[in-house]
Amino acid sequence: MKKIILYILFIISCAKLFAQQTITEQQVIDTILNNNYLLSNAMLKIDAQRALQKTSWNISDPEIFVEQNPFESLTLSVEQTFDFPSQYIKQGQLNREKTALSEKEYAVTKSELLKNIRLLYLQAQYASAKLNYLQLQDSVFNQIKDASAKSFESGNTNYLEKIFAETKYGEMHQQFINEQAELVKLKKQISILTAIQYDFAVTELAKLNVKNDSIMILQNPSYLYAEQNVKVTQKQYEAVKAQVMPDILLGYTAPLKEDAVYTPAYKAGISIPLWVNAYSGNNAAAKAEIAIAENNLRIQERNLIQQKTDALTAYYGNEQTVRYYEKEGLPNATEITKTAMRLKESGEIDFMNYLRTLNDAFEIQLNYIEALRNYNSSVIEIDYLNGN
Repeated sequence: MKKIILYILFIISCAKLFAQQTITEQQVIDTILNNNYLLSNAMLKIDAQRALQKTSWNISDPEIFVEQNPFESLTLSVEQTFDFPSQYIKQGQLNREKTALSEKEYAVTKSELLKNIRLLYLQAQYASAKLNYLQLQDSVFNQIKDASAKSFESGNTNYLEKIFAETKYGEMHQQFINEQAELVKLKKQISILTAIQYDFAVTELAKLNVKNDSIMILQNPSYLYAEQNVKVTQKQYEAVKAQVMPDILLGYTAPLKEDAVYTPAYKAGISIPLWVNAYSGNNAAAKAEIAIAENNLRIQERNLIQQKTDALTAYYGNEQTVRYYEKEGLPNATEITKTAMRLKESGEIDFMNYLRTLNDAFEIQLNYIEALRNYNSSVIEIDYLNGN
């Protein structure tokens, strides 16, 4: 039994000696954010909306005429049509709100991306921690399997105990192989997203600190986006209403010949919005868009309230589970292992019960890792809902 313990310590020391280069969660986040096409597209949308703000005062081109008739000399006429000033003002306000909406969309994209990156990194941490425990478990049961085979050859154990040890080791070894493949897959995903070409290790799985265990859904990017969309539809409605105002027409006509009797003339006029059906239809449609946006805001708020309830329930439940394992579960697992070894050496426990007991102790440790993963996942969800 002492050989088994020394073997485990040797594995741990070798693992530290040949440790890979470690990349932190923040390094992964920074690298992905700097090279993400979704985030880049969201920023381009902001740039596009800012550029469109310059089109708020979109004045039509002037019209220039040269005219000759039998009663007058050759004349040059210039006419310019303007929308009513309130139309330009309302369009400018609408474009600014659309720019703000694009900025809110960028925040939503970034927030969701951060959440997904953190969950991916957490899953890699969990797989790495689980693999370490499974490696220890695999080594221990391999040693027990070999010891059981030697004991069977010397007649100290029966065939059932030998085959049971081999079966248990086979199960543990298969779990170890599967977890190796899972960790390779997760690290490959991180490599693709970060363009990291070398093999790396993730940081050790540790309990995250929750910044705030209360959730302010009004600060969530998705809510802010829906709220901003209401403002956009309201400004859209105001811009549509402004279109009913008359256009303004200014003109100037002057003779091209210096000796012409005809003197320069000026004109000014307005257009009369007689065809009210089109305007009333646009107004009704704009009002409907406001109602739709307000309904979407209420839907988003209710969804976030439900997510808040689920996130806090998961957080408090996972926190209690982690606390149990830290205060009772892990110390009990250590005590179970020590007691099982002592009873096995004194002959007070049979071989198969000894293996089952060791397996139970390892299972407690694996359950703690899973509980820690679930707790950290709930912390990430709280941060996401708070817009952190």
